[in-house]
Amino acid sequence: MSYAGEVLEFIKGNSIENVHMQFCKRMLGVKANTQNDFIYGELGRVNFQAQRFYIMIKYWTKLLITNDDNNKFNKKIYILLC
Repeated sequence: MSYAGEVLEFIKGNSIENVHMQFCKRMLGVKANTQNDFIYGELGRVNFQAQRFYIMIKYWTKLLITNDDNNKFNKKIYILLC
């Protein structure tokens, strides 16, 4: 559900978050009104927005810090757009 999260905009993705939470609650067999923080804690997960932000920051850091990969296509596009 977070395919291509590196290049997505900073969107909240409430529909993805709702589907994920419904799945997690059904998997645990808890009531629908159980707090989401407890569900994430029990499963050792974080919400998709936090995961997408982590993936985006990791990708852009890798893209900008590596100096020897200036011949890569995505680095060339980034330099061109700047």
